[in-house]
Amino acid sequence: MKELNDLLDAWPIIDFRPPPGFEPQASGSETLTPVAPAPAAAKKSASSDDHDALSGMTFGISYRDHAGEQSRRTITCERAMDSPDGTVILAHCHLREAILAFPLEGIEAITDYRTGETLGDPAGLLAAFGAGTSETPLGQLIERTRASVRMLVHCANADGEFADAERDVILDFIADAAARAPVIQGVSRDHLSRWINALNPTAEQLARDVAHVSGNAEEIARLTKAMSHLIVADGDLADSEVLEMRKLLDAVKAR
Repeated sequence: MKELNDLLDAWPIIDFRPPPGFEPQASGSETLTPVAPAPAAAKKSASSDDHDALSGMTFGISYRDHAGEQSRRTITCERAMDSPDGTVILAHCHLREAILAFPLEGIEAITDYRTGETLGDPAGLLAAFGAGTSETPLGQLIERTRASVRMLVHCANADGEFADAERDVILDFIADAAARAPVIQGVSRDHLSRWINALNPTAEQLARDVAHVSGNAEEIARLTKAMSHLIVADGDLADSEVLEMRKLLDAVKAR
């Protein structure tokens, strides 16, 4: 176990890159729009709640508070929860460096932090991930594939780039998982791409992912096959990616 922990500690975690326009201001000139602090019972690590499809997703948001003041934030989601005023998104705010509660109705736009693309209908997008609704097919598929997908995203990021071809390999991996019994249908490939783009796996998450996959021979075989495709997907055989994949598979098989 100590060797596994040492290996996990040595994994390079790719630094978060905020989307254009959402970088924290270096001066004291930024406007800090008041946002409600998260309820005390909800103040826990974002990576500790893997039962919500939103958990660990990082976005740029345009947010308007109840007073009409607008601000732009970078948030890493924990989960959605109901409140007397409607659905709120509990998230780590990179501007405030705190866990805050953002009312869903106040989120006017979402920016994909990998592409810089501003997405329309943020409420619809978040609802697809289960925010304010019952469990969705998308949420079920994320629950089924989260551990392996986070490991694949980590490996794809190892060379500092995330090519479209690498994303396609991961999407194909998810599609294969959806086709397995019980079959999950009606999931948008675009929504899955948004999920993949928003993932920024932490060391804590990766440690749990290794533990989750270990002992599942079928999943390990699928993960190994996906990694072999991922290595050559962008046409560049990066040593850093090969090393990360080897470490990951060794750790999974060693438990």
